Amino acid sequence: MCRNDGAPIIALTLRHDRLDNFWFTLMHEFAHVCCHLSPTTSVILDDLDVNSSDGIEAEADAFARAALIPDDLWSRKAAAEMSSEDILELAEEAGVHPAVAAGRWRWEHGDYRKFSRMLGRGEVRTSLLG
Repeated sequence: MCRNDGAPIIALTLRHDRLDNFWFTLMHEFAHVCCHLSPTTSVILDDLDVNSSDGIEAEADAFARAALIPDDLWSRKAAAEMSSEDILELAEEAGVHPAVAAGRWRWEHGDYRKFSRMLGRGEVRTSLLG
């Protein structure tokens, strides 16, 4: 959303206290600030419990994915069968926390059991609130 003076505000919750979710969501909301906020659209509310076919949501998702791990790197390095070591290498090359690469792999492949220990569960609250 925008303040009355036009300055953007991003609000996040710690509902999913995982590093992968935090960084993806922050970049998704940053995409809305860069691409979608305007004098006529000063508030954008995302409801993650509802699948949206809204074009701006898909655009913000694509922006976040590419900002964290560039599409060309993902297409070269990511595979259906990856080990934890492969995820660590991909994250290193992308310059992101391994949780980001693990979370993206889980989402892309629809397998939410794999790499669970790499997601940084509980680390966002600890990092922000001490």
